[in-house]
Amino acid sequence: MALDFTVVTAVRQRFGESNVIDDAWNIGLEADAPFVGLEKIFEFDCPDVNPGESAILLFESQGVDVRQTLEINGQQVFGGLPFTPLSAPLTASARGWAAWTGNVMLINPGMLQSQANVLRIASTATLLPLDDGGRIDSFVVDNMVVVFKTVGSRSIAPPRSRQKKTRRTKR
Repeated sequence: MALDFTVVTAVRQRFGESNVIDDAWNIGLEADAPFVGLEKIFEFDCPDVNPGESAILLFESQGVDVRQTLEINGQQVFGGLPFTPLSAPLTASARGWAAWTGNVMLINPGMLQSQANVLRIASTATLLPLDDGGRIDSFVVDNMVVVFKTVGSRSIAPPRSRQKKTRRTKR
């Protein structure tokens, strides 16, 4: 089974509001990451991708308060950009902070193409709508990589030692 990978972005990207403050929602959020706004489109190629096979998207995220939009070629990646829990405080008097989380997302067969793939991430309102006192979620993503099977590769059957043995009967 031949695999290949594409680095979508190797630079941290900060989404949401430009004036992130270290408040109860953004404790320790990395404010030095390049700010990209409410959404960003990342274009990438997957040379010789086998579109009939699943792929995986690997990345890190920090400070995602609620699930956010994550799409490839206009199709929602199942689970979206997942919630990132706060790290536990080091002492009883300390607060938690925005921790980095590693994410592994399944890309369904048929979502990738060899050229001009589009990955879209968007920051939307948190738990409350903006009109009801909610705010835009601010978060950071980093090291986005797509791992995919290439043309000519196919799923591998389990080793013979693990395959169910059947007995043949003579007729």
